[in-house]
Amino acid sequence: MPLPGHPLQPILVIGMSVAIALFVEPVPGATNEKLSPATPAAQKGAKVQLQIGLTYEGGGRYGEAEIAYSKAIQDGDVGTKRTAQDALKRVISLHALTAAGSQLILGKAYEREGRLADAEMAYGKVLEGGTPIMRDEALSRMKDVIELRERFYHKHIRPLWDGFAKAIVPILLLGVGFLILPWPLKAYGRHRHRNALEISGFGSESTDGFASVLAEMHERMIAHFRPQGLLLGNETNRMPTLVQSQTAQLAELVGSVSASSVPFAKWILGLLHQPAYRITCTFGATRLETNIRAKLEYAGKTIAQWNRTHPIAGCFLAEQNLAYEVLLKLKLYTDEHAP
Repeated sequence: MPLPGHPLQPILVIGMSVAIALFVEPVPGATNEKLSPATPAAQKGAKVQLQIGLTYEGGGRYGEAEIAYSKAIQDGDVGTKRTAQDALKRVISLHALTAAGSQLILGKAYEREGRLADAEMAYGKVLEGGTPIMRDEALSRMKDVIELRERFYHKHIRPLWDGFAKAIVPILLLGVGFLILPWPLKAYGRHRHRNALEISGFGSESTDGFASVLAEMHERMIAHFRPQGLLLGNETNRMPTLVQSQTAQLAELVGSVSASSVPFAKWILGLLHQPAYRITCTFGATRLETNIRAKLEYAGKTIAQWNRTHPIAGCFLAEQNLAYEVLLKLKLYTDEHAP
């Protein structure tokens, strides 16, 4: 290369400049223009964000403070950026220390409650972001927790006891409910249905036919005795009102919402359905004769019972006569004893 002051120096300088311009590729994104500074409005907004961050930091809301300081760094002037950067570093440290301190307190609480797995997890989070003093304490407590978890009681007995406690508590609550609830529910049901009659049959499909005969005869007697009661000055009819259990329909409605609640709903509805009067009947038949049995009860006490056998040819008439006799007995009993 020629020395300075050589006559060929200007020519060499021009040649090198041309070569650089032709063969050297520009750096992507490079530009000769300087980055334009933020507008005055943006710088003013950055100062506002800095003040907002300081307010959040003073209130312990470190997450919101980090966001505000980041916005101040983005659009602020040199002084604002420097202040926001220092504040951001401080807030990040405080946020980590606050979270670690909370986890340390939480781990101690878990340890007192015997929730050793949760305590170990909380202490592990302290080791990730706490101060040296916090990490030393968390490490010491974690060692104690791990040692406790490996003991025979906590490893084998405690899980069994926890599972047993979770299962036995609901059972005990249900047992107490079954012991306490029946009496008040039945008392309310008896009071509500103190002048109600239920007719039920069992034994064969023909029993439903006799129950229907009883229901029809009940309607006839209601229509017969009501005018007489009015003439005698009794404004209320002493004949009990015929009711039917709606337990199945209501249980089906409950089942559409929660299938697991159906047995409990049936139990509750069964206790509430307490008609004071009940007529139960059974029906049996052979090729030559029929047997009808009926029982009239009041509040669980048997008032009268019937056991009639009739030729098969006169079955329908026998059912009507027996139904009339049973309901007449009911009417006489209500006139004499019912409130």
